[in-house]
Amino acid sequence: MDYWKSQPNLHKEHNFIEIPEGSHRVQITNVDRQVFSKSKKRCYEITLKVSGQHGLLWYYLWYDPNDMLRTDKKFSEFYDSFQIKNRSTRSYKKWIGSMGAVYVNHDYEKRDNCEYEYEYAAKVGFCLKPKQQAALPPWRDASAEQEEIPPVASVELPFI
Repeated sequence: MDYWKSQPNLHKEHNFIEIPEGSHRVQITNVDRQVFSKSKKRCYEITLKVSGQHGLLWYYLWYDPNDMLRTDKKFSEFYDSFQIKNRSTRSYKKWIGSMGAVYVNHDYEKRDNCEYEYEYAAKVGFCLKPKQQAALPPWRDASAEQEEIPPVASVELPFI
């Protein structure tokens, strides 16, 4: 009988690389309306691709009918940052592809189905104004950059 001997140098482990804290250019890749089951709060869940990074961010644009001043402020900041001219939420799917900038914070959040475990996560703190975006480096698409794969050394594999 042949036995398998593990050779860990043959495979490359991909560790999660956290998006650094600070200001980043972002692009909207998806938008969905959400209603959270427990709180019944409504929001737009916006998926963001980050310039020069392989990870994604999720930004929750909350609609609070009890605090319309705050809701209007958050929506205005979002529209200004992503230079969205049509400020109607009816056309929210047209936001996809828009580019803007956000400030990323690192914070602890509770893990799903676990009362006492928390994990460190990158979260959108706020949207940057167009004037603040001018100082950021230009957009760089990380998915277009090819990851260099080292050649695999010839290894004799056992066959049964």
